[in-house]
Order: sequence, then C-alpha cells, then structure tokens
Amino acid sequence: MRYGQNNLLGIGLILIAFSAIAFTNITAKWVSTDHHPIDILFYRNAVALLITAFWIKVKYGNFKILKTTRPLAHAKRGVIGTIGVGTAFATFAILPATDATVLLFTIPIFTAILSIPFLGEKVGKLRWSAILIGFIGVTIAVNPSGDMNWYGIAIAMVAGITSAMTALYVRDLGSSEPAVRTVFYFLLIGTIATALFIPFLSTLPTRPMLALLLLTGLFGFINQMFKTTAYAIAPAALLSPFLYTTLIWSILADIFLWDILPTQNVLIGGTIIIASNLFIAWRERKVQNF
Repeated sequence: MRYGQNNLLGIGLILIAFSAIAFTNITAKWVSTDHHPIDILFYRNAVALLITAFWIKVKYGNFKILKTTRPLAHAKRGVIGTIGVGTAFATFAILPATDATVLLFTIPIFTAILSIPFLGEKVGKLRWSAILIGFIGVTIAVNPSGDMNWYGIAIAMVAGITSAMTALYVRDLGSSEPAVRTVFYFLLIGTIATALFIPFLSTLPTRPMLALLLLTGLFGFINQMFKTTAYAIAPAALLSPFLYTTLIWSILADIFLWDILPTQNVLIGGTIIIASNLFIAWRERKVQNF
C-alpha cells in the first residue's frame, strides 16, 4: 500500500502524535520513581501491542494485513525505535521534564541532516532556517548553566539520534507498508526485547502505578499510529520540527506536578519555537498549494 503525499494532514497527525509522546514521557517520569525505564517501556509496548492487535481484528477481521515482504526493514526500525524510546524514558527519569524535553529537541536537527543520505530528501534554505531558529528558541528556553547532568545529556543525545533514525525508517517503510503493519511489528519487537530484562529489572507495581503504566501503553498506541501515518504522507524534515510543541506540555507538567514555574527565558523561547513551527506549516502550504 502506497500513501499519497498530504503535507497538511501530516502536520495535523504529527501534532496529535507528539502530544501523545509528551503525555507518555510525563507519565513515564512520574512512575520512574518506582520503576526502571526498561520496565516502563515493556508495559508501554505490551499494552499498545494488545490494543493494536484488537484494532486490527475489529477493522480487518483477520491479520492478513500483517503479511510483509520487508521483515529486515521492520526489524531495523523495531530495534532502533526501541532504543530511542528507552533512552528517552531514561532521559526523563534522570532530568527535569523541561530539561529532558529541550534536549530531545535535537531530534529535528538530526532528522534533517540524516534525511539527506537516508532518503535523498531536499531540505531548502527556508526550512533549514526555520529549524535553526526553532533550536535558538530551545536554547533561550533552557538558559543552560554550568550545573549540568552530563550523563543525562549523553543519554538524551543517544535518544535524539536513534529517534531521528526511527523517523527516517518509518518514512521509508511508509512507501510500501500500511501504518498499522509498521506499528505492530515495532511494538512486537519492542515487547520481546524488553521482556528479556523483566526478570532482572521489573518491580511489582501498586494499583495506582499499574494504572499509569497501562496509560503509557494507550498513549504509545496513539503516538505510533498517528506518527507512522504522518511520516508516510509527508517529509520527515517538515514534520520533525513540530516536536517543539511538546515543550508546552512539559511546562504545564512542571507547574502542576512538580511545582516548577517557567522562567521568562522559557516563555520567550517557547514563543519563538511556536512561531517557527507556524512558519514551516505556512511555507509548506504555500509551496504545495493546499
């Protein structure tokens, strides 16, 4: 199944997907006080996998949609994607939510750079400028000091690179594979991979914690379905900058969950980031004549 190009729809889908990512990361941070990131990732993958399987059964009546001629591509996407999500959870467990979110904003830059050799995509001067301006906004929002957790930063960089690679693998798979097939195999591989560590890292959850762990799975399903479809119908370099909108959710989480008020720098940087994303959407709509 080959998807047609629809940049505006891709932007709408990616905004929903990135909101789901923010909710997943915030929830993962909340439960990380009692659970290892790999433990959290197992629940997230397993629950999302069950939801996906149920959705396939209801919509298609069988599982023939899962038949693929590209098992190796799915395997690469599954392994790299699992590493990306796992290191992102670890970043949120180590660092404050806003700091973790901002460091993961390196994903669009890595994606834009890697999309050239991976997919042969052309990134024009205006889009490069918008990405860089957005990153300037990130820098302003963080207002970094000398007191930095370098271990957390290193983990965040691994998450950024692997997440960018995942976005490009999804883009490539989208040329021939339906979104639900790509999502199913990613979750299946992720569930199997993390299950190997459960005997060593898992903690028996309390009922409240179990509810939150299950919630990460629901958010994970929403994220995977919408993100996979979005990257299949629109260029990766166009969609990735919208990751910046997750900063809004992190700021709200810091305020209401961890009693951290945003600074003036965060507000100014957030405004620049949002303006950058709106410009990208306007530019693409003008170019594509939506």
